[in-house]
Amino acid sequence: MLHYILVHTQYLAVLCALVLAFPIVWFHRSKIGISRPLPVLGVCLFLCTASVFSVMAFAFFESRITGFPQRIGAISVLGVYLFCPLILLAFSKISRLNTKGLFDCYALCAAVTLILMRINCIHAGCCQGICLPGSEMRVPVREIEIAFYALMFLWFLYQERKGYVEGTFFPLLMMLYGILRFVLEWFREANTSSAFHLSHIWAIAAAVIGAGLYFGIRSRSRQKQSDEE
Repeated sequence: MLHYILVHTQYLAVLCALVLAFPIVWFHRSKIGISRPLPVLGVCLFLCTASVFSVMAFAFFESRITGFPQRIGAISVLGVYLFCPLILLAFSKISRLNTKGLFDCYALCAAVTLILMRINCIHAGCCQGICLPGSEMRVPVREIEIAFYALMFLWFLYQERKGYVEGTFFPLLMMLYGILRFVLEWFREANTSSAFHLSHIWAIAAAVIGAGLYFGIRSRSRQKQSDEE
């Protein structure tokens, strides 16, 4: 079993994400609407399972659209932004959890999980950047994403101490990643010679949806404060 996990490092990344997600969910348990350790563990398992299912399902969906055969274990991190939110929304409604609190917590968990996934990409040699002209060096697109997620994680922690509008963490992450991913797609190896391809469209969708949710939540929050005053 240990040998299998070490060979298939994507599962090791998921296992590490699950371990790291527990203290994050535990710290945010009151915002989510849970209190005991067992439900906290259940939420952690669900968040990790939903993330893994989403990135694999979205990769399968992309392979059907583009016609390129899917690799075994292929993932598309855009599934975290364009598919997983639907699963989390349904889960929060069925479980009667605080939707905004759950998504804020998920933004932190997703940042950690996606750092580990990109580290696994480096180990597996996939999702590479293009070679710089006249050299064998590649654009460090995976490392840029890792730095982005680390900075977003620290920013979210800072905002929690300072005060923030509940429910804005994940839309902000979604919006900024969509913008970053759109730019990085010009420097990432792709299965097409076209300069503008499907991932650009997904990145635009993530940025637009994220922006709409982020500014919409902030606008409603300001309106609510104005009405209370």
